Amino acid sequence: MSTSKTYHLFFFVAIVYTFFNSVLLPEGLYYTTLLTPFFFINLIRQKYVKYYFHFLIISLLFACIQLPTVEYPKDYIISFLLLQTLAIFVLNAYLFFKTAGATANVFKSLATINIVLVAVALITLFIPFIRPVLWYLLPISPDIPVIPRLKLFTFEASYYSLVMFPIAGYYALKKILLKSEYNILFISLCLSLLLSFSLGVLITFFIGTILLLSLNMDKLRGKVNITFIMITCWGLLASMLVLFFFYRHNPLFERLHNIYSGKDTSARGRITDSFYIAWNVTKTKSLLFGAGLGQFKHIGKGFSNYFYSYSKIPVTRVYNSVAETFCIYGGLGLILRFYTIIYLFIKTKVWENYYRQLLFIFIFIYQFTGSYLFNPAEYVIWVLAFSTALFPQFNRTNFILNTRQL
Repeated sequence: MSTSKTYHLFFFVAIVYTFFNSVLLPEGLYYTTLLTPFFFINLIRQKYVKYYFHFLIISLLFACIQLPTVEYPKDYIISFLLLQTLAIFVLNAYLFFKTAGATANVFKSLATINIVLVAVALITLFIPFIRPVLWYLLPISPDIPVIPRLKLFTFEASYYSLVMFPIAGYYALKKILLKSEYNILFISLCLSLLLSFSLGVLITFFIGTILLLSLNMDKLRGKVNITFIMITCWGLLASMLVLFFFYRHNPLFERLHNIYSGKDTSARGRITDSFYIAWNVTKTKSLLFGAGLGQFKHIGKGFSNYFYSYSKIPVTRVYNSVAETFCIYGGLGLILRFYTIIYLFIKTKVWENYYRQLLFIFIFIYQFTGSYLFNPAEYVIWVLAFSTALFPQFNRTNFILNTRQL
C-alpha cells in the first residue's frame, strides 16, 4: 500500500476515533471495534501479527485459569473478544506512529475540525432539544445544578477531554518550548477542555506540565517561553480571584469543596472507592488471578449498592483502570501491567522526548484516578508516549537546534 493511501486511511480512522467512535452504537462498542478485521489484515501485511499473538497467549492463559470459576461465562467470552479487538486496534495505532512523519498534519486537521464542531456545539446550547447530542447534561456533584459539559459526539465529557488531551498537549508544548504561532488552535483546544469541565484531565494536565518542566529544569533553562507561562499563571490567578469575590458559589468551587469534604461520589469513586470496592470484590474469587472479565457488573453490583447505599444502580463499574486491572486479573495482572509500562518506558527511552514525557507523566497519573480497562483513549496515549519517531522537534538532543530553527 502506498504511503499516501496509508496516510488517508489512517486520517479517516483518526477522525472516526476522535469524534464519532461511539455514535449510534451500544455502550461499550466502538467503530474501531467493528474495523477489527481490517486492522487484523493490516497486522498480517505488516508482519506484526506475532506481537498480537503474544498478547493472545497471555489472555488465553488467564482464561484457562479463570473460566472454570466464573459465574457468567457468556459475559466473560464477550469481554474477552472485545479485549482482543482493542489489542489489535492499539497495535495498528502503534504501527502508524512508529514511523509517523505526518502526525503533526493529522493533529492540525483534527484540531481544525474540533473548532468547527465546538462552534456548532455552542450554537446548540440555545436549542434545548438538540443540546443533549453535543453536551453532557448529568449532575457533576451533589447539590450542584446541572451544567452543560462539552462532549461533542462522544458518550461522555471526560472521555472527550481525554481523547483531545494528546492534541492539546502537543500545542501547549509548542507554545511553551517552541514559541509557536498556532494561537487559534491552541486557544480552541484549551476552550474545549474547559468546556468539558473534566477536572481529572485538567488537573492531571496541569500537574504533568509542572512535573515536566521541573524534571527538566536544568536542560530547559533559558529555552522556556516565560512570557507565555507568566501570562497563563496571572490569567488563572485573576480568574480565580474574580470567581472568589464575585461568584463564590460557582460550580468549580462547589465541586472542589465537595471533593475535599468527601461528598463528591464521582471523585471518590475514581480515586479511593474504586480500589476498596475492587479489593473486596476480587477477594471473593482470587486476589492472585482476579475475578475475571465481565464479572464485576454482576458480582460487584450488590457490594456497590451496599457501599453507596443505593437502592438500585443500572450499571456497575470500577472507574479506575488500575483498580479494574486488579479486579479482573488480580495481583498477577497488576504486576504484568506495570512491568509492561516500565519495560516500554526504558525500551523506548521516553525521557529523550519532552512531548512523550508529558504524555507518559499524564497517563501514568491518570490511570490511578479514572479511565477503564477497555478505554481506547487511554491506550492511544500510551502508544503515543512509547512511539520513538514522534515529533523529533521535542527530542532532548535536538531541542536546541530545533528551537533556533523555529
